[in-house]
Amino acid sequence: VVHTMPMSPSFPSPAMAAQIPANTLSKWPELVASMISSPLAPEWSATLTALGDYLVLHQQIKAAHVCYLLSPQTSPLGGIQSPSGRVVLIGLRNPHAWPSFYKDTDPIILSEMAEFAFSLKSVMKGQEPFHSLLHLQAYKLIRASYLTEIGKIQAASRYCEAITAAMTHPSHYLNSVLIEQLKGLADCLIDTPQMAK
Repeated sequence: VVHTMPMSPSFPSPAMAAQIPANTLSKWPELVASMISSPLAPEWSATLTALGDYLVLHQQIKAAHVCYLLSPQTSPLGGIQSPSGRVVLIGLRNPHAWPSFYKDTDPIILSEMAEFAFSLKSVMKGQEPFHSLLHLQAYKLIRASYLTEIGKIQAASRYCEAITAAMTHPSHYLNSVLIEQLKGLADCLIDTPQMAK
């Protein structure tokens, strides 16, 4: 399955990406290190995003995601429906283009780690504090369901609590289907015998 790029003038065309020699892209870590060794200016953020776009077109997803994470001004994390979102789950192709994404839980865990890291950022005066990656809540529910299936009831319960806590801010990602599924799983966890916890 090929990683699909959003249709936008901000993304390079596959024809442009094909003109970049693979050995040039293999030096991306050195290039990124030289860019971030000084304060990141807006133009460097756009350059990192463009490099990430080229890496995606060459199927170097994890390398691209590193570039995107280092340039949040021009590479926002977002859900599948986010027109400018380049990362849905860290280290994974777009889940929309890869239906069996749920078989590997590492991208969900890596995305949670990024969510936690974003929550540690100091809030500037007049800005709203970071609450959570709202698009990630559905993926957390998938993880909680998996944990329930393998008998890790307490961990699954903590996921349900975290998802519920994230629902304080309205978002189209927090829809009635997610809420219904969350309630169903939480009820199932309550009904699970205490011994299995």
